[in-house]
Amino acid sequence: MKYRFPNCKIEKVLTSILLKTNTAVKISKKINSTQSSVIEVLRILESYNLITKEKTGRVKIITLTEKGKRAQELLIELKGLML
Repeated sequence: MKYRFPNCKIEKVLTSILLKTNTAVKISKKINSTQSSVIEVLRILESYNLITKEKTGRVKIITLTEKGKRAQELLIELKGLML
């Protein structure tokens, strides 16, 4: 039986950052979510050192750390196993 991977905002946010969507506003538009929920996910990811934020002018540029890239890869692998 095939299992569906849950609709996980963390996975969507990590994937968006990996694809160079690098601000909270852009991520929220890309994954069709509110900016406040994206910011909450970003706080969680930052607390686990999966992302870094660098303020450039008025915006914060978000990038994945090596640990974040590995977490995103593992999520893709897990998704593949569940299909």
